[in-house]
Amino acid sequence: MTNPKMPSLQISPGFNLYFADPFPEGHPSVILLHGLGATNESWGYQIPDLISHKFRVLAPDIRGFGKSSYPGGKHSIADLASDIIALMDGTGILTAHLVGISMGGVIALQLVSGHANRFNKLVLVNTFANLRPNSLRGWIYFAIRFGLVNVLGLPVQARFVAGRLFPKPEQSFLRQTFIEQILQSDRKGYRATMRALIKFDVTQRLMELTNHTLVIS
Repeated sequence: MTNPKMPSLQISPGFNLYFADPFPEGHPSVILLHGLGATNESWGYQIPDLISHKFRVLAPDIRGFGKSSYPGGKHSIADLASDIIALMDGTGILTAHLVGISMGGVIALQLVSGHANRFNKLVLVNTFANLRPNSLRGWIYFAIRFGLVNVLGLPVQARFVAGRLFPKPEQSFLRQTFIEQILQSDRKGYRATMRALIKFDVTQRLMELTNHTLVIS
């Protein structure tokens, strides 16, 4: 479960963004952005190693996920990126390295598109500049995910996604951990973020990016 002692930042009335900041005296800063349905605990293997190299690690729960509240209504990826800028300002971080996986990578692309001067190196893991699968199988997968969360709810969605990501018997711990993370999500927030991801497209702006970037797929 998410650490109940995590600090939080009030973004707006009734909306608090929780985040892990286990080594605030570290430098430089690294911001870790988790994937859809996950929490900051997704980075449990990476955070200790980064701290051992003296980095300050900031790992937020994106709005509607983990402990972070969901303010309601529709939101865009730009709104999620604005939350991260507010978090940086609220914690005194002027610039940082940026790491995002899946949904987190989408938010990272939005961040460097609008605030390139705030970020140094960029790491994009299993993510996209727009959600346009290049195969029928890809379209079917996303249609199933969208249908599950809207019709059958988060528990079924959680088991489906976790089973696909961690299918091996020896991955049962990771599979169950991910299911538990997804079940912490706000149901309406999860659906709102899925709709925001479908609409996201920065392919025409990729050539503008000047940050040193590592792409992992």
